[in-house]
Amino acid sequence: MLSLTNEMGKDQEYLAVRRFNWRAENQGWIHPSQSGFRSGRSVDMAVGGVVAPVEHAISRRRAVLLMVFDVEGAFNKSWHPALLEGLAQRGCPPGLFCQVASFLRDRKCVLVINGYSASKELTRGFPQGVIWSTSLWNIHDDRVLHHLDDIAEQLKVQGRIKEDEAEGLGESKPGAYADDNWNLQEGDPDDLGALVQCGGKLLVEFFRRCKKAKIAYPPERRALDVTLGSR
Repeated sequence: MLSLTNEMGKDQEYLAVRRFNWRAENQGWIHPSQSGFRSGRSVDMAVGGVVAPVEHAISRRRAVLLMVFDVEGAFNKSWHPALLEGLAQRGCPPGLFCQVASFLRDRKCVLVINGYSASKELTRGFPQGVIWSTSLWNIHDDRVLHHLDDIAEQLKVQGRIKEDEAEGLGESKPGAYADDNWNLQEGDPDDLGALVQCGGKLLVEFFRRCKKAKIAYPPERRALDVTLGSR
């Protein structure tokens, strides 16, 4: 879904987004592990955030479970109420909140073919081709990384993830670049069953939570990989 605005609209949007991004970065609205669409971040940093922990685990002869998720229709299917709820939870100032709500309200998609037209009101999606969309996506996707953090903490409390990395399961580390999300989980190479079981428990709860915000991960866009350190 593409959306083009006139020059005056882009100028106003640019000023509003600068203000929005400043608050997002300085008031902790975005998870520190999100590397997409952020000043001073890059895809190289995102890759390093995966490679470095894996290499560190291998050097200590640990196993690593990497779970990768790609959001289905990330920009086109993002649910507006979930985004607005996220902004309200972050204490977004009323002026900025109303600008975002107005930007998303009363949007319509019109298709014209051979003189025939059809239209549909949109309650999902961040229009591509405008400045707002990437900033709004980071807020919307932020719940994904926090879900991974929260679930890992719950499993730790339940005794499924050990704080001592020398034995049992180690720390869970989520990350993201735009709409590509992942989670790294260390484990004992002599007990891969416990590692995979823990990953399964995390995934079940993770997909359940994401479903509430209408964030979908189709099976063909999910991947699991286990890396073992040298013996």
